[in-house]
Amino acid sequence: AAISANNIKEALDLIYKGEAKKYREMLLPSGPEVQECTENCEKPVSILQNVKEDLTSEKLSKIVSGKAYLKLLRAFRNSGKASIEEVLTHKDSYNIVKQLIDVAAATQTPAAHEALMQLITFTDESAIDYPERFIFASAYTTHPGEYLLKGMLELMKKKVPNESLRESIALGMGAVVNSFCKPYGNCLEYSTIAEYVNYVETELKSCEEEECKLLYVRSMGNAGLAKFLPSLLNQALNSKSSTVSLTAIQGLRRMKISGFKDQVNQVLKSIFHQNKRNYDSSVRIAALEILLQNGISTGGLRNIVLSAMYDQTEFEVSTYLIKRMKDLSESDPKFRSSLAVVLSDPMVNNYNLFAQKGKSSAFTGYLAETSSANCTYGLYQENTKSGVMKKSAMVVNVLNKQATQPLLTFGIYADGIEALVGDAAEGEESTEATAGLSLTMMDVLLRPVEFFRGMSGLMTAVWNAPSEPVSALQGNLLLQDYSHKIHLSNGLIVDASVLGVASIDLSGKISISLWYKNSHSVITNSGALVVEGSLQIDSEELKSGIRFSTESEAFIDFQTDVDFAEMPVKMCLQMKRPPISSRNSVEKFEKSRYFKKRLTIRKKRSSSTPPVSYFINEKNSFMCTAMDPDQ
Repeated sequence: AAISANNIKEALDLIYKGEAKKYREMLLPSGPEVQECTENCEKPVSILQNVKEDLTSEKLSKIVSGKAYLKLLRAFRNSGKASIEEVLTHKDSYNIVKQLIDVAAATQTPAAHEALMQLITFTDESAIDYPERFIFASAYTTHPGEYLLKGMLELMKKKVPNESLRESIALGMGAVVNSFCKPYGNCLEYSTIAEYVNYVETELKSCEEEECKLLYVRSMGNAGLAKFLPSLLNQALNSKSSTVSLTAIQGLRRMKISGFKDQVNQVLKSIFHQNKRNYDSSVRIAALEILLQNGISTGGLRNIVLSAMYDQTEFEVSTYLIKRMKDLSESDPKFRSSLAVVLSDPMVNNYNLFAQKGKSSAFTGYLAETSSANCTYGLYQENTKSGVMKKSAMVVNVLNKQATQPLLTFGIYADGIEALVGDAAEGEESTEATAGLSLTMMDVLLRPVEFFRGMSGLMTAVWNAPSEPVSALQGNLLLQDYSHKIHLSNGLIVDASVLGVASIDLSGKISISLWYKNSHSVITNSGALVVEGSLQIDSEELKSGIRFSTESEAFIDFQTDVDFAEMPVKMCLQMKRPPISSRNSVEKFEKSRYFKKRLTIRKKRSSSTPPVSYFINEKNSFMCTAMDPDQ
């Protein structure tokens, strides 16, 4: 029988006439509602009591830290500003405020952002720990809101008093812009993005100092907007500073340049072949890397190969070029075919090409191999003519047939070191000795760290070098953040969600002996990965679904021993990993208020991989044997 009513509520009242209703009203939109915890829920401050010990700095890079992070993150996402602020300012939070900032930044709600802004100040030049941690966590947000963009752009324009924090804000702003723009084809229609682009380009043009230019070029690189392409190419080609040129080329890494491939390759070829002027060897190598990634014609590849054969003024560049092309040909079938065509000419494929005298190297190996994806590590080293290391990098990527995801690029750079050991080339005696570290995580460039500059800086670094491990970078990063509600034809709603966190700790120690003229350093990359997900019916009447989780923790030691008692300098690199254990669990469940019995099925599986010492290159193996015949 048909029922006539003005609305759904009135219709339901007419149907049931005071009886208990089997149906209830609900909104069609299925997005989550953020509300204060009232009843039948656990407040964030209560969860804090349970997880505070697991969020301490000592527990970072451990599984327990990642699990505590996810538990608190879920609570924050269902809480308002008052509840989050209560946790951040609670007496039990005193020693874990930085880890709570990680959680609040990853919450990605206006309420959490407002609570953080009540806690953090950017005007104190000496107190930058909390602001730095906020910027670091914000750089890895998965779906940043426009409120975050506006807030960070305002901070960027204010030019906060601390220079290090100012650079972190610029780099973080670029990373947030990249995350915000990923879902859109053209995000310049957003006023905040357009304002950021205009501001950065205007400031870059007005910069006169190298440090000023580097700040905005690095921000452009993290943003990865095609709008910045002309500015980066101009800096790469015309900057008088080799550091700015190098940074501008590296800033192309996140850009989709398929539509500008010819323009980009033309500039990079000009830099590599030094058509207009001479460039630093590191700049030429960076241009070569992008050229090889973009793909070049067989003729262009032939010209590059011939440059390695006939140009021996920069024999370390030629050595690196040959090593890198050989390395790339082993993993890229298309490049291997092009290289085979070039080497089919006996005028090219001969002793003069492959008998390079340099020590630079390039090698790629596998950290892990699975049926769906592989994890690779690349070790790249550029030396000076005297054999002293100029740049080295460790690159870790996850890749499958469709895509490549950069995980980590850990680089060390040095310049002018030859003068310190009395082996500087002619004309380079006055080059100021510098050394530092650059770190790119998840394709986001972080603020570089300078170890020392000049002889006085070197002596300070030597006397203050940590003999015990000191953490340089810590934090919990949200790697996976997926939530999707699926409306089925029968009216049920399926809720699919996945959260994944990486808990990391990058630490190192070094000992330097000026008496014995040697050094020993160990850099430890520690991390834990925790992924939790579920697929379940979103209903008060019936609870049915599946929950799954995977967790693992490991660390890799990168050890460097250097003997500079006599020339040439001897150096041994070693990379080792202990056994890795991982755990996976799956839980299926069904329950309903109308049934007394509940169904729960749990399955758990553990696996382990043996320890391994990774191969770097043959010359390094020979050098390690020469330095320590007993190993």
